[in-house]
Amino acid sequence: MSTTNHQHGYTLLELLVVAGIIALVAAIAVPMYQSHLNTAKASKLLHHYDEAVRSSRYALMQERLRDANATTSTLPATTPEWLEFLSGGIGAAPDGGAPYVASAFGDGATGAVGITFDDTNEAVTVSRPAYAGLPPLIAQVTSESVTYTTP
Repeated sequence: MSTTNHQHGYTLLELLVVAGIIALVAAIAVPMYQSHLNTAKASKLLHHYDEAVRSSRYALMQERLRDANATTSTLPATTPEWLEFLSGGIGAAPDGGAPYVASAFGDGATGAVGITFDDTNEAVTVSRPAYAGLPPLIAQVTSESVTYTTP
């Protein structure tokens, strides 16, 4: 009678090769994933910033038309009112929290756009913070123009 002893399983070398392949794939995938997250966060910040500039300009232009037609003003009169006006349905900042904050520089920790209102000049200042590789940018919005400056 012949007895054969068949062992089932993997050798240590085979397991080490598989572990090495998994480590190599992880070493490539993790930085790519981080890069993708930064790109998505920067894109969300740009969307909030551009939307605030467009909405502010539109509201200020509409107010100018109301003044010309002598109709009642619906323009937000304070910075908190502008924050409420701009935040309607836009979601959260890239790292959570409110998408807009009452600040001249925004919030670089969360990616929130800064909003201030100057009622004497009827101008809204929209500030993009330095965030996710983007440099800071400030837009001075009036009914006549938008002026961009770097701090």
